[in-house]
This record gives sequence, structure tokens and C-alpha cells, in this order.
Amino acid sequence: MVMYEIFTVGGEPFPGVSMREIPALLKEDYRMACPKFVSPKLYNIMTNCWKNNPSERPSFEVLRSMFQDMIRDEEQEYVNLVQLLYENVLPSGCSED
Repeated sequence: MVMYEIFTVGGEPFPGVSMREIPALLKEDYRMACPKFVSPKLYNIMTNCWKNNPSERPSFEVLRSMFQDMIRDEEQEYVNLVQLLYENVLPSGCSED
């Protein structure tokens, strides 16, 4: 959940889903869709963190290594922050200047 909130700049996890419905959905292996401005590679890491069995989730050491590799790949964009900020943070009446 923390990664979802970080990479959506405070976006609400399970948008449109009642809090009461979440436990049942998780038991049925429901997972949130990829956030609009997040790359498939980053979303894959997020979904690995959401595995039901904790032993199947990446450790913090593995996550750190994955993120370090991603940071080294300067050519790749993993989150389109410009688009994300304009859509999620700025009031709807604002425009890109």
C-alpha cells in the first residue's frame, strides 16, 4: 500500500471500493490496477509486494536492489510525475504553463 500511495502522490488505495469490501476482495486475489502513470516494471514490483504469502514477497534487501537497478537506468521513466502531478494535485481549473 505504501508504494501505491507514494507512486500516486497520495492516491487512495482501492479507489471506488468500500473499506468493508476489501478483505473479501483480497481473499479472492483481487489486486489494484496499475496506476495511470506507473510503468509496467514498477507495477510488477508492487504486485509482488502484495502476494498473499509473506514468504513470496520480496525482502527489503531485494527491493532496495531492484530500485537501485532502476535508478541506474536513467533512460527509463518509471513514473510520469509531470502528468501525475497535474492530474492528481493541481485543481482542475489549473493548466500547464
